[in-house]
Amino acid sequence: MTEHIVSSQAYAKAVLHCAKYPWATVHGLFLTEHQDGKTRYVDAIPLAHTWPQLTPMFDVAVQQASIYAQSKQLSIGGYYVAYEDPTDVQLSASSALLATALLAAGDRVVAF
Repeated sequence: MTEHIVSSQAYAKAVLHCAKYPWATVHGLFLTEHQDGKTRYVDAIPLAHTWPQLTPMFDVAVQQASIYAQSKQLSIGGYYVAYEDPTDVQLSASSALLATALLAAGDRVVAF
């Protein structure tokens, strides 16, 4: 089983993204590195906080994030979403589609 380690920078970026826009659904990506059987989440890239549905802009954002990650010798290893309604605890259909697309791009991707 792989050990997952979240850096304070990645955690803080995701939490602050959610805190800045509590009235909106927020989406973002985690960048990871893999060493010695461990997955380390080293950074987060906030994607959006206004669109409730996925659009072609998400495709572009994911492509740019992937290029950036490769330049830092990292990979996209996670997708986060936080809904404006705190009782929503499951991925919506559109969020599940994005998570599925990310999973297809790499076998070590998590969504939460």
